[in-house]
Amino acid sequence: MKYSILSLLLFIYFETYSQELPVNSQTGLVSIKDSIAVKNKSLQEIKNVLSKWAYTLIDEANLNVVYKLDNSKQTEKISINLPLWSVLTQDKGGNKYVTNGTLTYSRTKTKGLVPTATFGAVKFSFSYTVTAKNLIYEFSNLEYSHDMVHYGKFEGEKPPSNNYNSSLLFKMNKKEWVAVKGEYFENLKILATNLKEYAGSLLINNQASTNQSPINYESYKKITTGMPYDDVVKLLADEGKELSNSSSQVNGKTIILQTIIWYDLDKSKSISVSFTDSKVNSKSQTNL
Repeated sequence: MKYSILSLLLFIYFETYSQELPVNSQTGLVSIKDSIAVKNKSLQEIKNVLSKWAYTLIDEANLNVVYKLDNSKQTEKISINLPLWSVLTQDKGGNKYVTNGTLTYSRTKTKGLVPTATFGAVKFSFSYTVTAKNLIYEFSNLEYSHDMVHYGKFEGEKPPSNNYNSSLLFKMNKKEWVAVKGEYFENLKILATNLKEYAGSLLINNQASTNQSPINYESYKKITTGMPYDDVVKLLADEGKELSNSSSQVNGKTIILQTIIWYDLDKSKSISVSFTDSKVNSKSQTNL
C-alpha cells in the first residue's frame, strides 16, 4: 500500500508539470507574455515604476511573502536578479527594452538523519514594450541549470548535461526534465503576476501622475534658446533619442552639435531640438 501511494504521488507530481508550456508563435520560444493598461503616462514614468519593482526583488523578506515560502519544516530560499535599473537594459527601438535575469531556488529538508538539498536556477530574458495604451512584457529564452554551469533550454527535450552528455549532479529522464521545467515556469509565472499587481497599481492609481503626455504644445513653447539639455529633459520627462552628433571648430574651439528628438508613446507627435554644446539652438515640432 505504501508503494502504491508513493507511485500515485509521483504520478500527480509529474502530471502537474507535464502540461505543454505556452510558446510565442512568432519566436518559437517558451514564453510568459502579458500587458498592463497605462493611461497618460510618460515613458520615463513607466520606466521608473519598473525600476522600483526590480528593487523590491532584492528584498528577501518581500520575496518570501510573494512566493509564500514556509521555513517551518524545511529551509527554502529564492533570489531574483533582474537589473532593470542599470545600463544593461538594452533599447531595441520602438520603445522596446530588453534585459536578462536569473531566478535561483534552493531547498534543504532537515527531516530524517541526513538533510537533503536541492538547487536550481533559470536564466531568462525580460522584454517590455511601451505603447500609448499598454505596457507589454514577456519572459522568454528560459534555460535551467542545476549547477550554474550546464544549462538546458526549455524548448529542448534534453536536460542539462556535462561534457559526457549525461546529467552532472543527477540523472533526469524525460518526465523528470518536463517536471523541472514546469516547476520553474510556475516560479516565473508568480514573478509575472507580481509585476502585474505591483506596476498595475502604481500606473493606475493616484500614486502615478495623471498629467497628459509632456510632448505637447505647452511644453514646446517653454523650450527657449540657450536652455540647457538637462532642463529640457526635466520638461519632457525623458532623455530623448539622439538623431545626430557632430563637432566643428570655431575660432580654435571644438563645438559639439546634437539633434535630439522626443516622441509621445504612439509616436504621432514629436519635439526635435538642436543643441550647441548642450544648449538649445533651435527646435521644431510635429502634430502638436
